Amino acid sequence: MKENKIIGCGIDIENIKRFERILGNQDYESFMRDVFTEREIRINSAFRAKERFTLGFCAKEALFKSFGISWVNSPITWKDVELIFTADKMLNQNRVILHGFALKYFLKEKIKQILFESIIEENYARFSVILVR
Repeated sequence: MKENKIIGCGIDIENIKRFERILGNQDYESFMRDVFTEREIRINSAFRAKERFTLGFCAKEALFKSFGISWVNSPITWKDVELIFTADKMLNQNRVILHGFALKYFLKEKIKQILFESIIEENYARFSVILVR
């Protein structure tokens, strides 16, 4: 029997107040369109937007780190990773969806599972990822 092997891990922590300022800024629409998919914007805007967008950003950063790559000088894009909330009024029920380069990497590396945890604590959001082959 083959043993599962951890091939990557990543974590990102962001201050929720930072995203509260971004959402209150006139130029936030440009940032949102650059970083989040239309589906993420639609779903995340419905309930506790500042927390959801902060967690979504953390998810993208943590996944990039677990892959061992950066969105700077690599083929991965912000929209290659989506964090979709599956319950209207909940922050801890979500799923990660991969597209583009992130999905190609997932398949190429024969990743069996993405284990993740999302947490809101006081003014911070934290998202951690473990990739298992």
